[in-house]
Amino acid sequence: MVTESTRSSGDAADSTVRAADMIESKTLDGPRVERYAGWSKGVGASILAGEVTLEGLEGKVASGEIDPRPRSGRQELLENEVNQRIWATRKA
Repeated sequence: MVTESTRSSGDAADSTVRAADMIESKTLDGPRVERYAGWSKGVGASILAGEVTLEGLEGKVASGEIDPRPRSGRQELLENEVNQRIWATRKA
């Protein structure tokens, strides 16, 4: 007998399998690497290494040495892709 509880458990299991597939197929690796590419050199690397303080960054921005412009991480696009994969309708 299929109850609401077993149906929910099955949906959760299916979603977990789909999420695992996304991890194994590295679906989000490209966008993640692209988004954080600047953190492996220059100011980004200095921040990660603990070599610069917030006050130091503020001074670099104020002097024009760095210009921290926001850039899209395409979060909504990636969230949509994840949701489409996880919540895809099961085929009978």
